[in-house]
Amino acid sequence: MSNRGSPESRLVEEAQHTFGAHLVSVLLAGYDEFGTVQVRCFEVLTEWHSLKTRNLLKIAIGDACGLPQGKEPLVLLALLKLLNSGSDLVEGSKVVTPTEEICSILGWRVSSDTSALIDRAIRKYFLMSYLLAHDNRYSFPEMSGYSVNICRLIIACAFNNDSGTDDPFEGVGYSHIEFNQDLVQELRASNLLGMDWSRVTSLERQ
Repeated sequence: MSNRGSPESRLVEEAQHTFGAHLVSVLLAGYDEFGTVQVRCFEVLTEWHSLKTRNLLKIAIGDACGLPQGKEPLVLLALLKLLNSGSDLVEGSKVVTPTEEICSILGWRVSSDTSALIDRAIRKYFLMSYLLAHDNRYSFPEMSGYSVNICRLIIACAFNNDSGTDDPFEGVGYSHIEFNQDLVQELRASNLLGMDWSRVTSLERQ
């Protein structure tokens, strides 16, 4: 984990205050972990009055790069902070030229290494999807099967090609990132995929 009192740890604490500890655990999935994986799964239990729910959450990526890991999940938290900051870099659900601002939030020095880390994280979150399956029978014994929501948090991005090659898709340096507007609105209410994460009683990695 980051040093206590560092910009990284303060960002995590701020996110926990904003979104709640359980939801931040999902948003930070892969933080301080190493090794390429394509899938991470969680069992999520909630309770509200007499209604109990069981949801299976799968975070998946269909690319050899694997899911975010190491410090890459911190980039997502920094982007979400930017979205709620009123910054001139934010246009609706779009964040424009975010690299220097992300480094400022995280206390990182702007360098080729940090820029590459940020670009790599953005690419992974663009390719990544969240799948939430609600176990109908757990809540209502007379029902069966699952109700499933699937979405991506980042739905579009653009980059500048400064590689000097003839391939226009070998880009370096993202010029903007556009988030799923509905999910951003959900996150502001501590929700994700239609589930109120303030009601979570158990979050278990599978």
